[in-house]
Amino acid sequence: AGKSSSVSSPAVAVSSEPGAVKLDVVDGACTSKVQTPDPPKGPQTVGEVSTTERTTVPAQQSEPVPPVVKETPQTEPEPPVVKEMPLPPAVLALKDKGNFLFKNGDYQAAMTTYSQALKKLGEGADMAHGRCTLLNNRAACHSKLGDCSSCIRDCTAVLGSQVDNAKAWMRRGDAHRIMERYEEAYADLQQVVFLNPSLSSNAQTTMARLVPILSDRHGPNWRSRLPKRPSVRPVAQTSVTSA
Repeated sequence: AGKSSSVSSPAVAVSSEPGAVKLDVVDGACTSKVQTPDPPKGPQTVGEVSTTERTTVPAQQSEPVPPVVKETPQTEPEPPVVKEMPLPPAVLALKDKGNFLFKNGDYQAAMTTYSQALKKLGEGADMAHGRCTLLNNRAACHSKLGDCSSCIRDCTAVLGSQVDNAKAWMRRGDAHRIMERYEEAYADLQQVVFLNPSLSSNAQTTMARLVPILSDRHGPNWRSRLPKRPSVRPVAQTSVTSA
C-alpha cells in the first residue's frame, strides 16, 4: 500500500522492411499500420531503358518497291522471203539442151550451153534456185572434163547459197581428192554423209581410202587437221537437180 503501481507496455518489435506491419500503442490501445515503402528516388528503369529517357521511335517506313519491268528479248529480224520464180523460157530451153548434151557424153558442148543459160539468167535473188541448178550441172561437166579448179569454183558458188546441197559437196570433195587436197576432200565428203543417204555409200568408200593417207601425213591425230565446215541439216538433197 502506498506504492504506486505502473503498467509497463508490452515490447513491440518493429520491422523496418517495406510492407511490414507497424504497431503503435495509443491510449493503451494497439493500432496497426501497414508500412509502405517510400518511393525510390531517381528515375525508374525498365530493363536498360530509363522511364524518363524512353522515347517513342517512329516506325521506319519502307521505300516503295518499283514495279518489275519485263524486258522484251531482242530478236534478229528474219530475212525477207524471196519468192522463187520459174526459169524464163529461153533459159529453160538452154538448160534442157545442156542436159541432153550431157547425157550423150558431149560434156564440152553441155558446159558451154550451161554457161549461156547462166549469162542469160542474170543475178536476180528470185532466180537463186535456178542459178544453183545450172552451176551444179556445169560443175559436173568440169569434173568430166578434168577441170577440177573450175569444178571447185562452181560448187563453192552453189554452197554459198545452198549449204545443204549434197551433190555440190560430193563433186567438190572428189575434185579436191584428185588434186591431192585430202584434208579438204575428207571434210567435204563428211558433209555428204550427213546430208544424203543415197550418196553416203560412195562418200564413205572414198573417205575410207583417204584415212591411211591422212594418217601417214599427220599421224594418229590427223582428224584435228581437217578444215572446219558449216553445220548442215541431215536431210536428203532434193532441191537441186543435175544432168
